[in-house]
Amino acid sequence: MKHNKHTEVKTLIENNMNVLLTGERGSGKSTLLMEVAEELDYEFVSITGTRQTTVGSLLGFISVTGTYIPSLLRSAVEDGKMFVIEEMDGMDPNTLLCLNTLENGYLAFPDGLVNVHDDFRLCATANPSTEHHIYTGRSSLDAASLDRFDEVTVERDKDLEIHLTDEETYHEISLMRLVLSDNSSSKTLSMRDTLRSYQRKQIGLYNDKYLDKLLGDKDFISMYKKKLKDTKPKKVLTQQTATNIDDLWDVVNKTKGN
Repeated sequence: MKHNKHTEVKTLIENNMNVLLTGERGSGKSTLLMEVAEELDYEFVSITGTRQTTVGSLLGFISVTGTYIPSLLRSAVEDGKMFVIEEMDGMDPNTLLCLNTLENGYLAFPDGLVNVHDDFRLCATANPSTEHHIYTGRSSLDAASLDRFDEVTVERDKDLEIHLTDEETYHEISLMRLVLSDNSSSKTLSMRDTLRSYQRKQIGLYNDKYLDKLLGDKDFISMYKKKLKDTKPKKVLTQQTATNIDDLWDVVNKTKGN
């Protein structure tokens, strides 16, 4: 099953448009791009943007011996690969300015100008600009850089989240998210949290200690458990589903009453 933005992103990339995927952590941005690259038969190369990412990290550099040391971007530009900048908002915005000539069909590397291969594709991921208070060390991207990308918002895909786990786990995480939201908590639960919860269930490590890690507050755990109890479907008792003598007695009495 693919993310509900898969077709849109694939179409943009097929038609040689630079794509910036924005969305909360764990919403599937990187996976989406990797799947599109595989479907379109592009070699996928990427770097992760940080404060330490320099122009040299992108363009390569001239060593002390005068030899040009190429970068991943250089091979992508020359050979026609999909180049992805992960967490682009983690970089110094000024570093990105070195890419601005790409739309003119060339890029200036330390050893000279290189024409952009027809199959080269530039993509990026970033966190929502309105939520930088949650993500440490993020920068607002400048208008010149943003103007070179078609931005697609990648929200959590409910159907994909359920497909990767199950209805029960999704329901539980949804209630936790509601508790956090109702109490104006800055804590968020991503799709990765849903996947981890599901995996922990399979190995018997889904317990109150883990709930404390997810919710971070004893009162929140109590609120969550109350919501879970209130929304839990009532069990329909029959002679086949009764698990103890009290349940069986209730079934017998109900049958007599009818």
